[in-house]
Amino acid sequence: MYIRIYPRHNNENFYIHVGLTQGEYDQLLPWPFKLKHFVTVLDLSQDKPEDLNSRLWDPKELCSGWNWRRPATGDNYECVGLGFPIDLLKSRNYIVDDSVVLRLTVFLDSA
Repeated sequence: MYIRIYPRHNNENFYIHVGLTQGEYDQLLPWPFKLKHFVTVLDLSQDKPEDLNSRLWDPKELCSGWNWRRPATGDNYECVGLGFPIDLLKSRNYIVDDSVVLRLTVFLDSA
């Protein structure tokens, strides 16, 4: 899987997209990809962090099967994504030293 970000898409919003990429062990995996997943933007505040979570994405309910098939060359086109106003990211410690920390959570038991 890959995460693609567009940090200044229109100078107002920050976008995160998730898709499938070709991998060394693809032949060992079941296809199409069926595992639920979500993305988190981590708040690096020491006191009471407020992480930003996407909704839970279920490949069986989103986009066409083409997005979730085994990648033949390189990356499949991303199907799921989310966006945040840049001002929201600046409101807490989501941006530290010009960096954003993202976490991709994949539920291995959701097939």
